[in-house]
Amino acid sequence: MRYFSAGIATLLLTLVLFQPALATQGCNRAASATAADLCELVQQDREIVEAGEIISGTPQAFDLLHGQTLSLTFRASAGQLLDLNVLGEDGVDALFVLLAPNGRALVASDNRADDDLNPLLEHYAAPANGTYTLLVTLHDDGDAGAVEIAVEVNGTLQSMPDIG
Repeated sequence: MRYFSAGIATLLLTLVLFQPALATQGCNRAASATAADLCELVQQDREIVEAGEIISGTPQAFDLLHGQTLSLTFRASAGQLLDLNVLGEDGVDALFVLLAPNGRALVASDNRADDDLNPLLEHYAAPANGTYTLLVTLHDDGDAGAVEIAVEVNGTLQSMPDIG
Protein backbone atom coordinates (compact mmCIF):
# COMPACT_ATOMS: atom_id res chain seq x y z
CA MET A 1 0.00 0.00 0.00
CA ARG A 2 1.42 3.39 -0.93
CA TYR A 3 0.66 6.67 0.79
CA PHE A 4 2.00 9.93 -0.55
CA SER A 5 3.27 13.00 1.17
CA ALA A 6 1.14 15.99 1.99
CA GLY A 7 2.83 17.71 -0.98
CA ILE A 8 0.72 15.77 -3.48
CA ALA A 9 -2.42 16.48 -1.48
CA THR A 10 -1.50 20.15 -1.46
CA LEU A 11 -1.43 20.07 -5.25
CA LEU A 12 -5.02 18.89 -5.45
CA LEU A 13 -5.97 21.57 -2.94
CA THR A 14 -4.22 24.07 -5.21
CA LEU A 15 -6.45 22.93 -8.07
CA VAL A 16 -9.51 23.46 -5.91
CA LEU A 17 -8.36 27.00 -5.29
CA PHE A 18 -7.57 27.46 -9.02
CA GLN A 19 -3.97 28.55 -8.53
CA PRO A 20 -2.10 26.48 -11.15
CA ALA A 21 1.17 28.40 -10.75
CA LEU A 22 1.59 27.00 -7.23
CA ALA A 23 1.13 23.43 -8.50
CA THR A 24 4.29 23.75 -10.60
CA GLN A 25 6.29 24.82 -7.55
CA GLY A 26 4.95 21.82 -5.58
CA CYS A 27 6.08 19.38 -8.29
CA ASN A 28 9.65 20.57 -7.84
CA ARG A 29 9.45 19.45 -4.18
CA ALA A 30 7.91 16.01 -4.84
CA ALA A 31 9.22 13.41 -2.39
CA SER A 32 9.69 10.58 -4.93
CA ALA A 33 9.46 9.70 -8.62
CA THR A 34 5.97 8.31 -8.02
CA ALA A 35 4.93 11.51 -6.25
CA ALA A 36 6.36 13.55 -9.14
CA ASP A 37 4.27 11.53 -11.61
CA LEU A 38 1.12 12.22 -9.59
CA CYS A 39 2.09 15.85 -9.34
CA GLU A 40 2.14 16.13 -13.12
CA LEU A 41 -1.28 14.47 -13.28
CA VAL A 42 -2.94 16.82 -10.81
CA GLN A 43 -1.60 19.91 -12.60
CA GLN A 44 -3.91 19.20 -15.50
CA ASP A 45 -7.17 21.13 -15.69
CA ARG A 46 -9.84 19.40 -13.64
CA GLU A 47 -13.48 20.18 -13.02
CA ILE A 48 -14.23 20.08 -9.28
CA VAL A 49 -17.53 18.26 -8.71
CA GLU A 50 -19.00 19.04 -5.28
CA ALA A 51 -20.51 15.69 -4.29
CA GLY A 52 -21.68 16.75 -0.82
CA GLU A 53 -21.37 14.95 2.48
CA ILE A 54 -20.60 11.26 2.70
CA ILE A 55 -21.96 9.49 5.79
CA SER A 56 -19.64 7.20 7.74
CA GLY A 57 -20.47 3.57 7.09
CA THR A 58 -22.62 4.29 4.02
CA PRO A 59 -20.70 3.68 0.76
CA GLN A 60 -21.78 5.86 -2.15
CA ALA A 61 -21.46 5.18 -5.88
CA PHE A 62 -20.37 7.81 -8.40
CA ASP A 63 -19.56 7.93 -12.10
CA LEU A 64 -16.11 9.47 -12.37
CA LEU A 65 -15.04 10.96 -15.69
CA HIS A 66 -11.61 12.01 -16.92
CA GLY A 67 -10.91 15.62 -16.07
CA GLN A 68 -13.09 15.52 -12.93
CA THR A 69 -12.21 15.59 -9.26
CA LEU A 70 -14.96 14.60 -6.82
CA SER A 71 -15.02 16.62 -3.59
CA LEU A 72 -16.76 14.92 -0.65
CA THR A 73 -16.93 16.00 2.98
CA PHE A 74 -17.35 14.19 6.29
CA ARG A 75 -17.04 15.07 9.99
CA ALA A 76 -14.55 13.60 12.42
CA SER A 77 -13.12 14.44 15.83
CA ALA A 78 -9.45 14.60 16.77
CA GLY A 79 -8.08 11.13 17.41
CA GLN A 80 -10.84 9.23 15.62
CA LEU A 81 -9.56 6.59 13.22
CA LEU A 82 -10.42 7.05 9.56
CA ASP A 83 -10.70 4.31 6.96
CA LEU A 84 -11.06 5.58 3.39
CA ASN A 85 -11.68 3.20 0.51
CA VAL A 86 -12.31 3.80 -3.20
CA LEU A 87 -13.29 0.78 -5.28
CA GLY A 88 -13.43 1.21 -9.04
CA GLU A 89 -14.86 -1.09 -11.65
CA ASP A 90 -12.28 -2.93 -13.79
CA GLY A 91 -9.79 -0.55 -15.36
CA VAL A 92 -10.73 2.48 -13.24
CA ASP A 93 -7.52 3.86 -11.74
CA ALA A 94 -8.41 6.39 -9.02
CA LEU A 95 -6.40 8.20 -6.38
CA PHE A 96 -7.44 10.40 -3.48
CA VAL A 97 -6.21 13.18 -1.25
CA LEU A 98 -7.50 13.90 2.27
CA LEU A 99 -7.71 17.53 3.40
CA ALA A 100 -7.91 18.61 7.06
CA PRO A 101 -10.65 20.95 8.30
CA ASN A 102 -8.25 23.88 7.82
CA GLY A 103 -7.70 22.87 4.18
CA ARG A 104 -4.20 21.48 4.73
CA ALA A 105 -3.42 18.39 2.68
CA LEU A 106 -2.84 15.45 5.03
CA VAL A 107 -2.24 12.32 2.96
CA ALA A 108 -2.80 10.88 -0.51
CA SER A 109 -3.32 7.29 -1.61
CA ASP A 110 -2.93 5.64 -4.98
CA ASN A 111 -2.82 1.91 -5.75
CA ARG A 112 -3.09 -0.27 -2.66
CA ALA A 113 -0.84 -2.87 -4.35
CA ASP A 114 0.91 -3.36 -7.70
CA ASP A 115 -1.99 -5.47 -8.95
CA ASP A 116 -4.78 -3.43 -7.30
CA LEU A 117 -5.57 0.04 -8.69
CA ASN A 118 -7.88 1.01 -5.81
CA PRO A 119 -6.64 3.54 -3.22
CA LEU A 120 -7.02 2.77 0.48
CA LEU A 121 -6.16 4.44 3.77
CA GLU A 122 -6.65 2.50 7.01
CA HIS A 123 -6.53 3.54 10.66
CA TYR A 124 -5.48 7.14 10.04
CA ALA A 125 -5.89 9.24 13.20
CA ALA A 126 -7.78 12.49 12.53
CA PRO A 127 -5.60 15.35 13.76
CA ALA A 128 -8.43 17.82 14.54
CA ASN A 129 -12.16 18.24 15.04
CA GLY A 130 -14.13 19.38 12.02
CA THR A 131 -15.15 18.75 8.45
CA TYR A 132 -12.67 16.87 6.29
CA THR A 133 -12.61 16.89 2.48
CA LEU A 134 -11.82 13.86 0.35
CA LEU A 135 -10.75 14.64 -3.23
CA VAL A 136 -10.99 11.71 -5.66
CA THR A 137 -9.72 11.81 -9.26
CA LEU A 138 -8.52 9.48 -12.04
CA HIS A 139 -5.18 8.74 -13.59
CA ASP A 140 -5.44 9.69 -17.25
CA ASP A 141 -4.34 6.27 -18.52
CA GLY A 142 -7.06 4.39 -16.63
CA ASP A 143 -10.67 4.00 -17.65
CA ALA A 144 -13.41 6.34 -16.51
CA GLY A 145 -16.30 4.62 -14.79
CA ALA A 146 -18.10 3.80 -11.60
CA VAL A 147 -16.41 4.11 -8.22
CA GLU A 148 -17.72 3.27 -4.77
CA ILE A 149 -16.41 5.53 -2.03
CA ALA A 150 -16.58 4.50 1.61
CA VAL A 151 -15.58 6.45 4.68
CA GLU A 152 -15.53 4.91 8.14
CA VAL A 153 -15.03 7.18 11.15
CA ASN A 154 -14.25 4.92 14.11
CA GLY A 155 -13.33 5.26 17.77
CA THR A 156 -10.00 6.54 18.95
CA LEU A 157 -6.76 4.63 19.19
CA GLN A 158 -6.40 3.30 22.72
CA SER A 159 -3.11 3.71 24.55
CA MET A 160 -1.10 0.56 24.97
CA PRO A 161 -0.33 -0.40 28.57
CA ASP A 162 3.31 -0.36 29.62
CA ILE A 163 4.80 -3.83 29.66
CA GLY A 164 7.50 -3.85 32.23
